[in-house]
Order: sequence, then structure tokens, then C-alpha cells
Amino acid sequence: MSQALAAEVKDFGIKVTLVEPMPYATDWSGPSAKQAETMKEYDDVRRGILQMFGKMPPGDPQDSVTSLFKLVDTENPPLRVFFGRGAVEVIEAEYFSRIADWKWA
Repeated sequence: MSQALAAEVKDFGIKVTLVEPMPYATDWSGPSAKQAETMKEYDDVRRGILQMFGKMPPGDPQDSVTSLFKLVDTENPPLRVFFGRGAVEVIEAEYFSRIADWKWA
């Protein structure tokens, strides 16, 4: 969606960047989180995500603040930016998986 939006608004001088954060050492999913009633059909998905993020060392959110402000002031920002530890490894795996799918087709 962000990629399509970026293409649509480009000629208006509007730039779009999708910021994709990795796990941070915060209380985001802790006791302060308000959670809806869960559906058992999503249990495997939820476990997989928690397992993946559980293996990653959490980053310090303060580390990304400077980069985020720099991004806002950049004349030609990238379409996608990944913040946090372990981002490159996760994204590489995802893109290799996509390439394998494309080759299959």
C-alpha cells in the first residue's frame, strides 16, 4: 500500500517512507498493552511471531530517534527503512523467500 501511495503522490512532491521497526526493549506488548480477546485459530501464527521476535535481542528505542529525525529531514528518503537490531537478517530471509516464490511461478 505504501509503495502504491508513494507512486501516486510523487508528482505532488510528497514523499512516503514506510518505517518498519524491529523489537525494542519497551513495554509495548507487556502489562500496559490492551489486548482484544484472542481467537484460537491464530494461536500458531501468534506463537510463531513471538518465537521469532524472542530470538532477537531487543534494541533501544532511543537509538532510532536520531535516525528517524534524519529521515524526516532527508531530501530524497528511501521508500522503506528498517529500525532495530536484526532487521537485515529478517528482511533478507523474507526477500529470499519471495524470490523463490517468483522463480517457482
